Amino acid sequence: MRIHSERRRSIRFSMTPERARVVVRPLRTIEHDREIEGGAFDISEHGAQFELDQPLDPGTSIAMRIDLPHTGPERSTERRVFFVFAEVVWTRMTADGVARIGATFTRFEREAERSMLRRRLFSGRYTLAA
Repeated sequence: MRIHSERRRSIRFSMTPERARVVVRPLRTIEHDREIEGGAFDISEHGAQFELDQPLDPGTSIAMRIDLPHTGPERSTERRVFFVFAEVVWTRMTADGVARIGATFTRFEREAERSMLRRRLFSGRYTLAA
């Protein structure tokens, strides 16, 4: 019997794609100035699963803006928007023609953002992903 091992490095939190928006820009391509909007399904401090209306090839380097949803009363100093660089790990097309994409974060725009994202995710506002 083969036992499945979890490859993820960190705990994932569920998001609603309609509320957790992402803007993706492929890097090192002819269309590097093109931005693609979509929504996130789950996010961790090391990566995200999101949907776009077009696929990206595994190995594609991307810049991402992640807008976490409002979750009730918040302090004005709490950060909800994060900028990361990532690499596409996989892409699967859904039956309705949407690209479901998994990416791992390679670095944050500023390293302090990783701990800010982690603090936000573990604040109790979001549900753990299955």
